[in-house]
Amino acid sequence: SLSEVFQRWPNADEAPEFAADVLASARRMQFIVDSLSQLARGRLQPYDAELEGSPLVLASFVDAAFAQHAETARQRELTRAVRGQLDIQVWSSALDVNLILSNVIGNAIAHADAGSEIVVEIGAELISVSNKASGLQPEDLPRLFESLWRKDEARSSEFHVGLGLAIVNAYADRLGIQLGVELSQGWFTLRIHFPLDNASLVRHQSLEQNGRSHD
Repeated sequence: SLSEVFQRWPNADEAPEFAADVLASARRMQFIVDSLSQLARGRLQPYDAELEGSPLVLASFVDAAFAQHAETARQRELTRAVRGQLDIQVWSSALDVNLILSNVIGNAIAHADAGSEIVVEIGAELISVSNKASGLQPEDLPRLFESLWRKDEARSSEFHVGLGLAIVNAYADRLGIQLGVELSQGWFTLRIHFPLDNASLVRHQSLEQNGRSHD
């Protein structure tokens, strides 16, 4: 924390290390502030499907999320498999879907067993993200979406403060998305069910018709 840093006011020899500590603490504080701001927006700002929505190819957002966390995945020697209907589109907010998938896939990469595989399945109105999670227990599942809850603080980096899945939950509620979690034979799976209401059906039919007209 910054209080610990200030207690170590450096002499000349300690100045570089002190500066690095201050920078790391500042980055962590900024990350927490940004995360709390995202959480507040997800909880308080209503979603306007007409204004914010657009047709989204889910696979492209999955790819973007993996790209964002590629360095961590490389360091932890993780591989990925993306399967299913890779051309599926949904009508939703690009900003919010990007935020949800970035946090879900980032969480999987951060907490999967080292050297394992992240598996993403894409179907009609559904994405599931699965990873090996040998340290997770069934009693942990109800707490996963709690703000600031972490299974193992010793394994958490400075940018994993227990807000990622709370943000996912807030934005899922905002968009009418249903979330589901499962732990089976050491594999943790988080499922994202996109809503399929009448308005979405109309838009999907329009998308299909447009696709046929270009054939």
